[in-house]
This record gives sequence, structure tokens and C-alpha cells, in this order.
Amino acid sequence: MLPVIHKINRLPILIAQGSNDILTPDYIHRNVMNHLKNAQLVEVKESGHWTVLEQPEQIRLLTESFLKTSH
Repeated sequence: MLPVIHKINRLPILIAQGSNDILTPDYIHRNVMNHLKNAQLVEVKESGHWTVLEQPEQIRLLTESFLKTSH
């Protein structure tokens, strides 16, 4: 991914990471966020890897908010 990261960095990115995912939000913060300059990391509490299935209402609200503010 790193060779083309400059293309991705042109886009607003929302990362909704489950608090109980094997790749924790802290891991994502330390190892991914420094490569994604336009990314916003949000921890989804009481969720694992499948945040959309485990916390659908929270994901809907996060997505709506992100879309309203990421012009």
C-alpha cells in the first residue's frame, strides 16, 4: 500500500475500529495513522472486527457525521 499512499491521502478517510478487534484502535493509531494524513480514527466501543454488524446504529451516526464534515 505504501507505494500508492499518496493517492489515498487525497481522500478523506474514516476508520471505525472496534475496541475489541484483534487490531486494536491503539495499534491502528501507532501503525497506520502516520501514513494516512486525511484519516480520522474512531474507536467503536463494545465491538470487535465487524463494527457494522455489531454496532450498526453507532456506525450509521459516525458515517453521517463524517460525510457532513468531509467536503
